[in-house]
Amino acid sequence: MYFYPRNFTPGCTREACGFRDQFAEFRGLDIDVTGISRDSVATHLKFKETHRLPFELLADEQGEVASLYKAAILCAAAAHPAGYLPA
Repeated sequence: MYFYPRNFTPGCTREACGFRDQFAEFRGLDIDVTGISRDSVATHLKFKETHRLPFELLADEQGEVASLYKAAILCAAAAHPAGYLPA
């Protein structure tokens, strides 16, 4: 699971595409990849389709899930997203 600020920003796009490019390796280790941001479901669908993402994107529009994981989803202008894969 990784948290990121916003779909279609340069850094978040690179991050998502990196997970896409390594997806087979994650699956080979029985690791699911899921991205979470405050974007809407509609925006997630477009982002997923545009970049051929083989994993799920979840809409956390109110930031409730991020709060449960104590993950700060930074503003889109932030240099580094709050992405991580918990053990």
